[in-house]
Amino acid sequence: MKKMLAGIIMMLMILQGSAFAQTSPGYSDFNIVSTIYEPYPAEPGKYIDLYVKVENLGTRAATDSTFELLPKYPFSLDSDVGAIKNYGRIEPSQPVLLKYKVRVDKNAVSGNSSIDLRYRTGKEGLWFTISFDIYVKSRDTILSIEKVESVPDEIVAGGKANVEFTLKNLANTQVRDITLKLDLSGSATPFAPVGSTTEKRIEKLEAGEEESVVFRIISEASAEPKVYKIPLTLTYSDEAGTTYTKSDIIGLLISSDPELQLYMEESDTFMGGTKGSVIVSVSNIGATQAKFVSIVLAQSKNYEIIGPDRTYIGNLDSDDFDTAEFKLYVDESLNNTKIPIVVTVTYKDAYNDEHTREFGLELPIYSREHLIRLGEISANGGSNPVVYAIVAIIVLYILYRLFFRRKKRS
Repeated sequence: MKKMLAGIIMMLMILQGSAFAQTSPGYSDFNIVSTIYEPYPAEPGKYIDLYVKVENLGTRAATDSTFELLPKYPFSLDSDVGAIKNYGRIEPSQPVLLKYKVRVDKNAVSGNSSIDLRYRTGKEGLWFTISFDIYVKSRDTILSIEKVESVPDEIVAGGKANVEFTLKNLANTQVRDITLKLDLSGSATPFAPVGSTTEKRIEKLEAGEEESVVFRIISEASAEPKVYKIPLTLTYSDEAGTTYTKSDIIGLLISSDPELQLYMEESDTFMGGTKGSVIVSVSNIGATQAKFVSIVLAQSKNYEIIGPDRTYIGNLDSDDFDTAEFKLYVDESLNNTKIPIVVTVTYKDAYNDEHTREFGLELPIYSREHLIRLGEISANGGSNPVVYAIVAIIVLYILYRLFFRRKKRS
């Protein structure tokens, strides 16, 4: 028993002496002088080139020195990178530069993370560990507005719409406390939220993840058709607690298309084999101006267009109208029927988008017998003499009045 106790005491003395030899100024002793890594800061999902400068602070040369990097999460070494580096002899005050290519995990949290380096001198020496920090931070802490979609694309004045934002986390780490706010408070902004506020929140988005938020809005009935710029603010935080704020602008379109109506305002009385005029009227009953209005009469086997087949109207304001006259010769085979007339109207809206509308009208073609019954023509083929007589009386009356007034003045 006494021999065993003496052996244990002797072993402890040997171990104590070995430890003292490693740390005593009279022996070799290493310490980290500096650490440098590129890029700085380290980025999640990427590599860094790590340079560790160690120096023998002892007064005795170190022989058979071994250094080993002990990476731990979020750091690691690839299989082809050796963690152990051996040196034969290192003199006192002699620096040694250790280089490692270190991988940073893609899910690494922003902030300082420690990494260990251990060393020993002699093949049987004790290991000593030194720890140091590496600062990790995503350089691309970006929360992107990937897409903005309005349904409908063009909002009718006084109408409702859903405005959808798709947000995507382009960073390599999680972002959280996401807030998207629309600024609809401006006097020139004719929109208001419906059924919700102007602010939407998302708790968090993982790296590469995306999510959509929808704002339900309504436009004022008196809103002028044009593009309205809506300011927005996006705020979010990274895993280190750093808050980011991003301001941007989106455009929303208010549209109130011109609404055109076309009808036959006047026409001559047609029989087969006769010619005459047709006057069509186009009206804009919409809330906005129709620009560059043009009217085209389609060709037909039932008639021949005498002269131009199109009329340029120009701009047609809201609650305004204009007319176009076309001269026709009706096919002589037609008798007591109605023939279709196709009129095409082209125009541009407030955004200079071109529109085309086609209208169908009917032109009555009478028989000779029917016009005689109506008194439009006489039985002998001429026009009704009663009509001539009435016109003559009116003309004579006007002339008499003009002559009588002149006589009175003189």
